Amino acid sequence: MRPQRRAILTVAVVLVGLSAVAAVVTLTYADHYRWLSHETCTSRPIGSTQQFWTPVILLDSPYGGSASATAALISPAPSALDSATITARNGTADALLSLDNWTLSQSSNTTAAGAGIDQPCGGAYGASDLSREGGRHAGLDQKAANLLASNATSDQGVPSRLSASVIWSDNFSEATQPALTICGPGSATLTLAPASELRFEVPFAEGPMTIVVTAAVPALVTYTYSFDAGAQGVWSLDGSAQSDGFGLAFDWTPCQ
Repeated sequence: MRPQRRAILTVAVVLVGLSAVAAVVTLTYADHYRWLSHETCTSRPIGSTQQFWTPVILLDSPYGGSASATAALISPAPSALDSATITARNGTADALLSLDNWTLSQSSNTTAAGAGIDQPCGGAYGASDLSREGGRHAGLDQKAANLLASNATSDQGVPSRLSASVIWSDNFSEATQPALTICGPGSATLTLAPASELRFEVPFAEGPMTIVVTAAVPALVTYTYSFDAGAQGVWSLDGSAQSDGFGLAFDWTPCQ
């Protein structure tokens, strides 16, 4: 009887082992792993290098309050920007921009022989900011710009671009977070967790066409907002631009 029991036990162990192998294979395939060949993305530069005013900081301030933002940057060049802080008050929207060199590349999927994980292209085109590669910052020039005048009760009018700039979204569209209300004594301060990158669209002019490519640059930007009791009211908060690395946008209405 003992040899028979040992044989049954051996078969059971083998079956369990095969099940484990099958599970590993299933998980591997679920992660787009291929045994014979796999997809990779290749890109090649097209056209010439183009220059665009590119945000370092975009900052909207609440009506009746104030805001500040600090960007920390890695800059090997002595003349480059290491860090910067800008402030805005009472509904203004301001920006710090740098004139950066951008290149456009065309992407295509290529089949590579051998085992590997599929890594197809995310789109037909890509964009690279040569002035901020590796987290450094070496733009050709910098400038401050006012995007919205003082005493604005809403950030709906914040423009999405300036002349010769990339395209961003930092205006008030709709409330995405609970409103902040001060109808009586008191004040409030909001600080956002640092953003790790800024995302926007780059409009490359190639002959008669304009090719708009979504791109991102490394950044470390912290935003702080202060709301004062002097402006009694309700601030609606639009945080949708946070997914692009920018801060809050506001829409203010008085207390009822």
